[in-house]
Amino acid sequence: MKNISLDLLENDFDNDSDVDELFEQLAQFEPPVDMVDRIMQAVAELPFTYEKPVSPWTNLEVLAIAK
Repeated sequence: MKNISLDLLENDFDNDSDVDELFEQLAQFEPPVDMVDRIMQAVAELPFTYEKPVSPWTNLEVLAIAK
């Protein structure tokens, strides 16, 4: 394996003002008031058990070619 450059570690990540400016420009999002209730209702409707998933690979022969 070749040596990997660690130039990334030389960067100064302490000054995040440019990133902060970008996030301040993003539009604010207000989630619906009933979002938690809707999620909890959906979770309550999930089945307790699931059937064993059917794998699409069960009946296929797989050939691996080594280099």
